[in-house]
Amino acid sequence: AKQRISVRISELINLLDLDYIEKLILSLLVIKGGARLEEISEELDLREKHVEKCLERLKERGLIEEQNGFYSVVS
Repeated sequence: AKQRISVRISELINLLDLDYIEKLILSLLVIKGGARLEEISEELDLREKHVEKCLERLKERGLIEEQNGFYSVVS
């Protein structure tokens, strides 16, 4: 059941008009329930500066929120 949910979440995220990295970040936040910039950067093996720009774009679109450096999907 958990596998089916993950697949469905991936399918839904793929429908969004996001670039590949933004989709990866959003998927990671959904699966983990949220994360800090450093964790996301490390997990995806990307520079923090690049991740930060993507997080800002996701925030501007109203898809994620940030509280005290912790990013999560808007519920």
